[in-house]
Amino acid sequence: MKIYFDNLNILRAFAALSVLVYHVIEIYPWKDFPVEGPLLWFRIGWLGVDLFFVISGFVITLTLSQLFEQQGDKFHETYFRRRLARIAPLYLLTGFFFILFCAPTLLKDPGFYKNLGSHLLFVHNLNINTHGAINGPNWSVGVEMQFYLLMMIIFKVLARLHPLLVLLGCITISWIWRTLVFFAFCPGSSGDAYSIFFLSTQLPGCLDEFGFGICLCRMMIKKDRFFPAGSIYRNPWLWLVGAGCLAWLSFAIYWRWAVYWEFWWMVIFWKTLAGMTFFFLLGTAIWSISLMKLNKPFFSSLWYLGEISYGIYLWHRLVISSLVQVKTFTAQELLGWTLFFTIALSAFSWHFVEKPLIRQFR
Repeated sequence: MKIYFDNLNILRAFAALSVLVYHVIEIYPWKDFPVEGPLLWFRIGWLGVDLFFVISGFVITLTLSQLFEQQGDKFHETYFRRRLARIAPLYLLTGFFFILFCAPTLLKDPGFYKNLGSHLLFVHNLNINTHGAINGPNWSVGVEMQFYLLMMIIFKVLARLHPLLVLLGCITISWIWRTLVFFAFCPGSSGDAYSIFFLSTQLPGCLDEFGFGICLCRMMIKKDRFFPAGSIYRNPWLWLVGAGCLAWLSFAIYWRWAVYWEFWWMVIFWKTLAGMTFFFLLGTAIWSISLMKLNKPFFSSLWYLGEISYGIYLWHRLVISSLVQVKTFTAQELLGWTLFFTIALSAFSWHFVEKPLIRQFR
C-alpha cells in the first residue's frame, strides 16, 4: 500500500506561513493589521499549529499503516528511526542557533543543563519553565514526539478499532483533560492565560485534533467501505462546503468570546470545533485533484513551501527575534525580511541537512 497526496504540502505551507505572520503581528506589534476581511485569519494564525496536529494525525497513521503492512511486528525500529531523522536534526540545529544569537544569557542560567536535557529528550513542554525557553515554537515539537511514541505503542490496538470510535475516544480524553485544567489545575486562574495554555496544550489536550487526522486516515485506507465508488462523499466540493460552514461557525464563536482563556466552554470545546473544520479542509485536499495540475508554476511554489514547512516553522521565530532588534523596520518591512530569510534558511537546511539525513536513515 503506497498512498500519497500532493495537496497536503499546500496545507502545510498555509499552516507554517499562518504561524509566521501571526508572530510578526504579535511580536512587532502590528496594531493596525487588518481586523476584517480574509487577512483577519492571520490574527489567529496560531491555529496553524492545530492544523499541523490534524495533518500529523493523518500522516503518522498512514506511515504506521504502511510500515506495519511491510514489516509486521518489526515496524517499531524503522518507524522511530525515521521519525528521529526527520525531526531531530533541524530541531537541534535551530535550537543551537537560537541560544547562540537570541538567548545567550541561557548559558549562564543555573538551570541551563536541566533545560537543555529536557529539550534533548523532547519533554521540555512538560515543565512551564522550559516550555518555550529555547525557540518558542519548539513546545509543539515536544507534543508531536510524544504523540509519535504513543502511536507506536498503541497502533496495533488502534488499527482494530472503528475510526469513529477512535475519534470519540480522543475527543473524550481531550474534553476531560481540558475540564480538569480549567476547574481543577487552574481554579480561579482565568486571568492566567499562559498557565491554562501550557496545561491545556499537553498531549491529552490535543488528542482531539490528532484524532481527526487518525480517523480520516483510517477511513481513507478503507475508503471502499466508508466512501463507496461513485458516492457523494468522494466529492471535494461537499468537503469544501463542510469546511466553509464549520469555519464560519468556528470563527463566529471565537470572535464573540475572543478573550478565550476566561471562558470554560471555549477552553474545553472550541478546539474540537476547529479540529473538525480542519478535518473537512484536509478531506477537501485529499479528494481534490492535485492543484499543481491546474496551475503548476503557482502551486508548485506553494508545494515547495510545504516541503520545507518544518524549517519555516522552526526558523521563523529566530529570524523575527533577530530582526526586531533593528528598530528602523516598519511592520511590513519586518514581514518581508522575515519571509525572505526564513524561506532562505529553510531551503538551505532542507537541501543540505534534513533531506540528506532523511535519505540516509530511510
